[in-house]
Amino acid sequence: MVALEHREARESDIDSICDTFFSAFAGDYVMGKCFPDIPSVRAFWVDGLRKDIADPKHHIRCIVDKDLPGGPVIAYANWQACDEDTIQEGPLCPDGGDEKVAEIFFPRLRKRKVEIMGGRKYWYLACLCCQPTHQGQGAGRQLLKYGLDLADSERKEIYLEASPPGVPVYTKYGWREQDRVIILDGAFTEILMKREAKK
Repeated sequence: MVALEHREARESDIDSICDTFFSAFAGDYVMGKCFPDIPSVRAFWVDGLRKDIADPKHHIRCIVDKDLPGGPVIAYANWQACDEDTIQEGPLCPDGGDEKVAEIFFPRLRKRKVEIMGGRKYWYLACLCCQPTHQGQGAGRQLLKYGLDLADSERKEIYLEASPPGVPVYTKYGWREQDRVIILDGAFTEILMKREAKK
């Protein structure tokens, strides 16, 4: 049986988290275009993760496999506490990414999140991914449960953006589709989902 441990991410986990991110999204067209696994993009993610881990509004949770040498991160989630309806600032795409794809995709996601959530306080699941070698072993479920328990304890909604393969899992845990962002003449679709606050 695989020895998986769920804990808060540390700065020492960042390189391993990046490995998991690039492996998990290797087959995703937009993420592969905007965030190819090259040094400049890795540096972009390392810098962002370092800031997020230090920010109390971000809960970076990870699952490590203690049976593997060094106990690497094999799954992680970025849960963000949102209390403003401002559109997130910052670069859409790091050096080396496809700026044209980023410029037609990410501003739409940011704008629709603001419109859908309407300035309410909520939790945002910014990222959830798992190494392909460890899918189906419960890592994602543990990371989801953390955020569900947190949001339910505060009676807050949860917002996320999902690729079509992830929709059945999120639907099972209470999320419902709000809208879709479709780009590249229908070649890529992202599903915008919200889970209602616990009464």
